[in-house]
Amino acid sequence: MTKFLQNAGSYRHPVTFQKQSITTNDYGEQIPQWDDVVTVKAGIYPVSGKDYISAVEVNSEITTKVNLRYVPGLSADMRIMFGTRIFTIIAIINFQEMNKELQVMCKEFL
Repeated sequence: MTKFLQNAGSYRHPVTFQKQSITTNDYGEQIPQWDDVVTVKAGIYPVSGKDYISAVEVNSEITTKVNLRYVPGLSADMRIMFGTRIFTIIAIINFQEMNKELQVMCKEFL
């Protein structure tokens, strides 16, 4: 059996997980907002990218893998903020089911 080791140097990017909530303004309108859940250090690794045309616009989409130490309570209905960049979470994988590392598959739309 191989021993699972984490390299602390690979977690060098501060990222913030956010969850959407709904607030009501003075006129009774519901307004979505994003609230910070937790800020952690992570490794960000672009996996693939593509350009596509939609409604006479050229759009770009980057698939990214974000590795971080295990944090309980994260879910796919959250998003990740890295500086001004926003990553939409596609899936959260508990690597080797050991509760030591999470691999989060994301998409970033440019």
